[in-house]
Amino acid sequence: MDVSTVLARIEGSWSLQTLEQEGDALILGAERADGGEVIGDLMLRWLSAEHSSGEIGYVFSPAQRGTGYAAEAAHAVLHLAFDDLGLHRVVARVDARNTASARLVTRVGVRQGALAHLSFPCR
Repeated sequence: MDVSTVLARIEGSWSLQTLEQEGDALILGAERADGGEVIGDLMLRWLSAEHSSGEIGYVFSPAQRGTGYAAEAAHAVLHLAFDDLGLHRVVARVDARNTASARLVTRVGVRQGALAHLSFPCR
């Protein structure tokens, strides 16, 4: 996904600005402060009012790997979830093969709860 695609989604179908009901999601662009370059996007979804829970997701440019920007942005979204929105639990679904992403969620304080292996039949 290139920058223009991310920007189009943020300004279009992803432009919801509040979480008003279960299932709503905020999609936020992440940009470098030193030049405004969009380097990724993050999602915060309200999963359950009853359980006061949400879900975080993120996609960052591979060129930004190892810079700490994804962790900084994930921290900011988690502060939004807990401090501003009052959620009590936020989950992250990570492909176990993506070890960098697994390290990132561990670094920002997400504990591993379950590991699911999905397989799809070949046709």
